[in-house]
Amino acid sequence: MTATDGLATESIATAEPGTRRAGREALAFLRRASLVIAFGVLVIACLEALTTAGAISPLLLPRPSIVGGRLLEILTQILTAGPAAKFAWQTASALLVGLIIAVALGVALGTLLAQSKLAKFVLYPYVLALNAAPRVVFAPMFVIWFGLGMSSRVVMAVSIGMFPVVVGTLAVLARAEGQSHKLMAAAGATRFQRFRLVELPSSLPFIVAGSETAAVLVAVGVIIGEFTAGNEGLGYLVIVAQENYDLPTVFALVVIIALMGILLNGLVMLVGRRVVFWGRTQQ
Repeated sequence: MTATDGLATESIATAEPGTRRAGREALAFLRRASLVIAFGVLVIACLEALTTAGAISPLLLPRPSIVGGRLLEILTQILTAGPAAKFAWQTASALLVGLIIAVALGVALGTLLAQSKLAKFVLYPYVLALNAAPRVVFAPMFVIWFGLGMSSRVVMAVSIGMFPVVVGTLAVLARAEGQSHKLMAAAGATRFQRFRLVELPSSLPFIVAGSETAAVLVAVGVIIGEFTAGNEGLGYLVIVAQENYDLPTVFALVVIIALMGILLNGLVMLVGRRVVFWGRTQQ
């Protein structure tokens, strides 16, 4: 056997475990997805039976089949640039901008609090106080300060979504010690070099985890902002449907908003798997 054949055989042997692992992961994902779908179908079937039999009044809960028809109608409008497309785009753009700003500010503030004991002593109590305060109370003030457009919705989303990133970044950077950190210090590395080469890479998995939580909270903030900030976004359509007592449309819009939050969370997870590539084998 030639050296080329030996190298080819070795490469195939090393590739096979990775292929089998990918196959097992795909199979496990399909099993989990099938369980989730089966549970959802079971719940919907039970609700359909109860509402059809009159056990639940349609004034309280519309039939899932009617909600499904309305959901399909709204999704068709969104995909074909119909009347609902503009409102969906307004919500989606606010979600993306709000998440980006929330993650950036969260990482910056968490890093500042971790690197400066004085900043942590002075600012952290205010961070906790703002996080404990119900942001819904600030919604009318955000409208007054930032107007009825996208700005007030983004600010509301950032005010809710940035705190998981702040806490995650602060928690991991505050205890960023270990052999690598000590070796860098002994080698004469500057504080910025230790942060860039040791502390920041070790904190990325926690920042990604905080960003996944922030993606869901940002969706909540955007909808709260749309409830109070004029006539933009899917949240505004929910208000209009509620005023008309159109419950099927309300539930259909809630499903679409939830799907947007799930897609945003999935996008963060996908980006996280690409950025924190060294943690794939541990997941």
